[in-house]
Amino acid sequence: LRAVLEHTDAQLYGSLSCIRKWQNWGFPEDRYTALAAGDAITLGDINVRLFHAEYWEDATALAFSFSHADRVVYYGGDTLLFDGLAAAAPVNWALLSYAKNSPDHPAKLYMDDDDIQRAIEALHADRTLLMHWDLWQGTYIDPVPLTERLGEIGYSAQALHQGERLVLD
Repeated sequence: LRAVLEHTDAQLYGSLSCIRKWQNWGFPEDRYTALAAGDAITLGDINVRLFHAEYWEDATALAFSFSHADRVVYYGGDTLLFDGLAAAAPVNWALLSYAKNSPDHPAKLYMDDDDIQRAIEALHADRTLLMHWDLWQGTYIDPVPLTERLGEIGYSAQALHQGERLVLD
């Protein structure tokens, strides 16, 4: 983010926990705006809605939906499955974190197979992109069995490998 601040005039938007970090890092106050669940902003021709995200250590965590024309993309960040997830429905694309949870960690960090399916159902997602499954060695999980299982029951889900590209249509 420091490079963004030094080389662009971009405005940063984030949850209260993000704002605290940016303040501690000395970022100029006129370059960021605090947002909370329920807020909505417009950036050019993209409408952004903010939703609560369930994350083990951050009560202010946010998820976003980006809409343009008749398309809605939900980006859940590291959210876990929770009852309020359906507030963002319906979506064309759901970007959801999926990984093996570390047995050494005191809390659940990622959605598992069943959670992903239930999240897709709650969001009424037409398509799903699995994220984080290959991010950490200790939580790596092969997404193919899940994407195949979801396909067998009528859901479209995929996971990209490093270097692959996806155009959201």
